[in-house]
Amino acid sequence: MTAHTDPPNDPSPQDDDEQLPCGRLLSRVWDDREQQADDPHLRCCPHCRQAVRGLDRLGSAVLGLREEEADAPATDAAALTRRVMEVVRLELRPGRPLSATWPPGSPNGPPPGGR
Repeated sequence: MTAHTDPPNDPSPQDDDEQLPCGRLLSRVWDDREQQADDPHLRCCPHCRQAVRGLDRLGSAVLGLREEEADAPATDAAALTRRVMEVVRLELRPGRPLSATWPPGSPNGPPPGGR
Protein backbone atom coordinates (compact mmCIF):
# COMPACT_ATOMS: atom_id res chain seq x y z
CA MET A 1 0.00 0.00 0.00
CA THR A 2 1.36 3.42 -0.92
CA ALA A 3 0.79 6.61 1.03
CA HIS A 4 0.55 9.69 -1.16
CA THR A 5 1.66 12.70 0.84
CA ASP A 6 2.72 15.03 -1.95
CA PRO A 7 0.24 17.50 -3.46
CA PRO A 8 -0.87 16.87 -7.04
CA ASN A 9 1.42 18.20 -9.75
CA ASP A 10 -1.25 20.14 -11.61
CA PRO A 11 -3.83 21.49 -9.20
CA SER A 12 -6.89 22.92 -10.88
CA PRO A 13 -8.14 26.29 -9.59
CA GLN A 14 -11.56 24.68 -9.16
CA ASP A 15 -10.26 21.94 -6.82
CA ASP A 16 -11.37 23.91 -3.76
CA ASP A 17 -14.73 24.85 -5.25
CA GLU A 18 -17.65 22.66 -4.26
CA GLN A 19 -19.84 21.34 -7.03
CA LEU A 20 -23.50 21.14 -6.10
CA PRO A 21 -25.56 18.04 -7.01
CA CYS A 22 -27.17 20.02 -9.85
CA GLY A 23 -23.71 20.50 -11.44
CA ARG A 24 -23.23 24.19 -10.64
CA LEU A 25 -20.17 25.39 -8.75
CA LEU A 26 -20.91 26.89 -5.37
CA SER A 27 -18.81 29.95 -6.19
CA ARG A 28 -20.88 30.60 -9.31
CA VAL A 29 -24.13 30.34 -7.36
CA TRP A 30 -22.85 32.79 -4.74
CA ASP A 31 -21.56 35.17 -7.44
CA ASP A 32 -24.88 35.05 -9.26
CA ARG A 33 -26.68 35.79 -6.00
CA GLU A 34 -24.44 38.75 -5.19
CA GLN A 35 -24.81 40.10 -8.74
CA GLN A 36 -28.59 39.57 -8.47
CA ALA A 37 -28.53 37.65 -11.75
CA ASP A 38 -31.91 36.89 -13.28
CA ASP A 39 -31.34 33.13 -13.52
CA PRO A 40 -34.38 30.82 -13.51
CA HIS A 41 -32.19 27.90 -12.44
CA LEU A 42 -31.05 29.80 -9.36
CA ARG A 43 -34.67 30.45 -8.38
CA CYS A 44 -35.96 26.92 -9.03
CA CYS A 45 -33.10 24.55 -8.12
CA PRO A 46 -33.38 23.27 -4.53
CA HIS A 47 -29.60 22.82 -4.28
CA CYS A 48 -28.85 26.35 -5.43
CA ARG A 49 -31.58 27.80 -3.22
CA GLN A 50 -30.13 25.97 -0.22
CA ALA A 51 -26.66 27.34 -1.08
CA VAL A 52 -28.09 30.87 -1.31
CA ARG A 53 -29.84 30.45 2.07
CA GLY A 54 -26.53 29.31 3.53
CA LEU A 55 -24.81 32.38 2.13
CA ASP A 56 -27.55 34.60 3.56
CA ARG A 57 -27.17 32.98 7.01
CA LEU A 58 -23.41 33.43 6.83
CA GLY A 59 -23.83 37.09 5.88
CA SER A 60 -26.26 37.64 8.76
CA ALA A 61 -23.87 36.03 11.22
CA VAL A 62 -20.97 38.20 10.06
CA LEU A 63 -23.09 41.36 10.30
CA GLY A 64 -24.21 40.34 13.78
CA LEU A 65 -20.62 39.90 14.91
CA ARG A 66 -19.67 43.28 13.45
CA GLU A 67 -22.52 44.98 15.31
CA GLU A 68 -21.65 43.12 18.51
CA GLU A 69 -18.03 44.19 18.18
CA ALA A 70 -19.04 47.81 17.52
CA ASP A 71 -21.24 47.82 20.65
CA ALA A 72 -18.54 46.32 22.87
CA PRO A 73 -16.54 48.76 24.99
CA ALA A 74 -13.04 49.40 23.73
CA THR A 75 -10.31 47.65 25.68
CA ASP A 76 -7.67 49.77 27.34
CA ALA A 77 -4.49 48.71 25.59
CA ALA A 78 -2.48 51.30 27.54
CA ALA A 79 -3.09 49.56 30.87
CA LEU A 80 -2.11 46.18 29.45
CA THR A 81 0.99 47.65 27.82
CA ARG A 82 1.98 49.31 31.10
CA ARG A 83 1.68 46.01 33.01
CA VAL A 84 3.68 44.10 30.39
CA MET A 85 6.43 46.72 30.40
CA GLU A 86 6.63 46.58 34.23
CA VAL A 87 7.30 42.83 34.01
CA VAL A 88 9.86 43.34 31.22
CA ARG A 89 11.71 45.99 33.25
CA LEU A 90 11.70 43.71 36.31
CA GLU A 91 13.20 40.89 34.23
CA LEU A 92 15.90 43.19 32.82
CA ARG A 93 17.19 44.32 36.22
CA PRO A 94 20.71 43.07 37.04
CA GLY A 95 20.90 40.04 39.26
CA ARG A 96 18.18 37.58 39.90
CA PRO A 97 15.03 38.39 41.83
CA LEU A 98 15.16 37.24 45.45
CA SER A 99 12.35 35.26 46.95
CA ALA A 100 10.78 36.61 50.16
CA THR A 101 10.74 33.07 51.59
CA TRP A 102 13.23 30.24 51.48
CA PRO A 103 12.05 26.98 49.96
CA PRO A 104 11.96 24.12 52.52
CA GLY A 105 15.19 22.15 52.58
CA SER A 106 17.08 24.70 50.52
CA PRO A 107 20.88 24.47 50.99
CA ASN A 108 20.97 28.28 50.77
CA GLY A 109 18.20 28.76 53.34
CA PRO A 110 18.60 30.64 56.60
CA PRO A 111 20.60 29.01 59.39
CA PRO A 112 18.68 27.10 62.06
CA GLY A 113 17.16 29.51 64.52
CA GLY A 114 16.12 32.01 61.80
CA ARG A 115 19.38 33.97 61.45
